Amino acid sequence: MTIFRTARQSLTATLAGWMLLFSGQIFASPGEVSNVHVVPAPLLLEYGSGRFGVEQGLNIFVKDKSGPAFTAAELLREKIATSTGLDVEIKHSIPSKAIPNSIQLLATDTDDSLGDEGYTINVTSRGIIARAPKAAGLLYAAETIRQLFPAELESKAQVPGLKLSIPALTIIDKPRFKWRGCMLDCSRHFMEKEFIFHYLQVLAYYKINVFHWHLTDDQGWRLEIRKYPRLTEFGAWRKGENGAPFEDGKTYGGFYTQEDVRDVIAFARKLNIRVIPEIEMPGHSSAAIASYPYLSCNEDMTEVRTEWGIEKTILCAGKESVFEFEENVLAEVAELFPDEYVHIGGDEALKDKWKQCPRCQARIKEEGLKDEQELQSYFVKRIEKILNKHGKKMIGWDEIYQGGLSSTAVVQYWNHDDYFRGAIANGNHVVTSPTKFAYFDYPESENTDKPKWMRVTPLSKVYSFDPIIEGVEPWQEHLVLGGEAPLWTEHAPQERVEFQILPRLAAFSEVLWSRRGPKDYEDFLNRLDANYLRLDVMGIKYNPFEKENRGKPETAVTPAP
Repeated sequence: MTIFRTARQSLTATLAGWMLLFSGQIFASPGEVSNVHVVPAPLLLEYGSGRFGVEQGLNIFVKDKSGPAFTAAELLREKIATSTGLDVEIKHSIPSKAIPNSIQLLATDTDDSLGDEGYTINVTSRGIIARAPKAAGLLYAAETIRQLFPAELESKAQVPGLKLSIPALTIIDKPRFKWRGCMLDCSRHFMEKEFIFHYLQVLAYYKINVFHWHLTDDQGWRLEIRKYPRLTEFGAWRKGENGAPFEDGKTYGGFYTQEDVRDVIAFARKLNIRVIPEIEMPGHSSAAIASYPYLSCNEDMTEVRTEWGIEKTILCAGKESVFEFEENVLAEVAELFPDEYVHIGGDEALKDKWKQCPRCQARIKEEGLKDEQELQSYFVKRIEKILNKHGKKMIGWDEIYQGGLSSTAVVQYWNHDDYFRGAIANGNHVVTSPTKFAYFDYPESENTDKPKWMRVTPLSKVYSFDPIIEGVEPWQEHLVLGGEAPLWTEHAPQERVEFQILPRLAAFSEVLWSRRGPKDYEDFLNRLDANYLRLDVMGIKYNPFEKENRGKPETAVTPAP
């Protein structure tokens, strides 16, 4: 039997009150609850007596007719009706008492300690009642209820003879971190809009609430900017992959119209997922420079880059026309994306061109800067002012700390410990994404097609991650917003994304959601086994390495999919 508890004295008075409310229940025997395996682990799960079984004519009660709460009701209705063939109806009302054969999703403001995303679930033989202060909590309650049912719930067709039931239980749950993110690089390989919808549904299943959308890089500019049409007419396409021509001379790529972006944002909002765009600068900008060569120092880029690696041609920091370009681009980005943050990249900006550029050297002299590192700081600070002008806050990879940084920027730590420690000392909020724990483009095992420079990041390594990493003092912990798992796609086109992120996303979600303290990896694996069954029914093409090699030496090799 899997039981997650916290000491009663560690709960807030409100949570303790919830526990007292359900204290009359009797714990069930292990055999009765062996099918309950939730990922990420809830804060508290206790079992009662009896079971709730779904019957014909199930009613799902929810007041909202849109947003995450309605999404929660529609999710459960669709899953239950499809897998069982039963009639399931959503009712937009709030019952005054428990209703037999029902699932109630109730918004209540009586428990502020649950925060914006916490919830409670009470399952009895009569039905299920989920309560949450906010609609997001009801969505996460529904995702948990989904995992309480057998894996066959996920079937895309009716399962003959399927009977859905859940043991009587009580769950009290809320997340540890408010920033639980995944980054998807759609520049190296364009991902179709319908696939983005699917990807967002997978994130929501694991209670991930930030979609960091990497939209521009050296190999492609994916976002329609109406003032600069060549960015997508030319910059969204390349002649081949890693320099190899495609058949019939066809180009490779694609882009998202602004209407596409609005569709993705609307879809994500229903799943309580924030969409944060990344517009790379000053490095990783050769797709933009190929579209508008005047953006570079010496206008020498004529084609969108096809090979992987770091491009030396970057945006010129000495030209006012570059800042005018970014002002116009970011104005459209700010209008299109409602989230408070815009990510500017800022990583791997090689300074060779700046050292050779008379305009950049003149800028260093005019601004009294020490060197090219401080020139990058000058560039970043000007971009932050542009974003602030448009009502946005700036986030960037940890290199934005080079040469100094305002305390209002958010730093995404990925590789440079000194920049991370400096940002924390400077009072910056940080999101932690260290390569050795969180990079999902790195293989889960020694792989036959693994580039030599990539380190292996097994499931156990991901599960050992904590966003409060070494060097963060107790009084600084509030500066850590949470964590994020990037998937760079040099070696991961659309058809390989599921394989790269799963099952490691399950471990990552538990690290970000579940309570702080020692974690039981064996217990996680036990729950993951049940999760594998669900993914199988969903048709998700996850990496089977851990499942097939558990207990074997970690040097085992698995082939690419």
